Amino acid sequence: MFVLNRAKMKDEDRKAMDPEEKLLDVLEKLLKVDEGAYVSVSHVCNEFQYLFIQTSKMKETAQKFGSVIFMDTTYKINKNQMPVSVLMVMDGHGNGRPVGYAFLANETADTYIAMLKDFRGNVGEESSAEKTQTFLIDKDPAEAKSITEVYPEVDIQLCDFHVSRTFSKRSSKEPPRVREIIDTLRFTSNDEDFENLVVELEKESSNEFFTYFKENWLSCPLSWSRRDKKKSINLGQNTTNLVENHNAKLKMVKFFFIFFILCQ
Repeated sequence: MFVLNRAKMKDEDRKAMDPEEKLLDVLEKLLKVDEGAYVSVSHVCNEFQYLFIQTSKMKETAQKFGSVIFMDTTYKINKNQMPVSVLMVMDGHGNGRPVGYAFLANETADTYIAMLKDFRGNVGEESSAEKTQTFLIDKDPAEAKSITEVYPEVDIQLCDFHVSRTFSKRSSKEPPRVREIIDTLRFTSNDEDFENLVVELEKESSNEFFTYFKENWLSCPLSWSRRDKKKSINLGQNTTNLVENHNAKLKMVKFFFIFFILCQ
């Protein structure tokens, strides 16, 4: 009976807290139950920038499996509708494992840069994350810029699904042969074949489309074709499905999200 009453009192105390106090209470509990956990709150000019959370298990996983990092931002999993950037790796069994969560005030490159510096610094200089070879993302300019800034030595690969969807939308008014050429370009790994296909694309497509392709894809420093993706590892993963499937589950259990973190 004493335990029940005590639990009731604690529950009533929590109800009296405002959202910020509840968050601080949960984060304090996280740091108590997991001494190796890392919680960082960043401000710029007294304005909140991000809250980064990494448990000791996440850090250990990042150190062990950090050669390829999947990065994606999800939405609508907290009351304030803040974007949440999720960092993930793939373990030795092919399973996606989260290695960091960041609640963001905005999705600017400066915010992503600060958050990634936090992530890289906490994982440590002697870990395999310092030997990270590849980031796999969708084509988000702010994410790409931040990775280039914090991990200048890595290759950035783009998710096949997002690339395909973008090309499909942008080529919808072009002749069918244009889409066929683009699909072949995406999957070719031979330099000569790639160059010949580009020549053919210029002949078959409108000036408007080819200008778009040349400016946004042909000169793109991010790897979107198999020709460029073969230059760095991706552990057989050509999409961000691992992290996006994870994010979909977070939305389903958003009210229990912080307890999920506590169990990592």
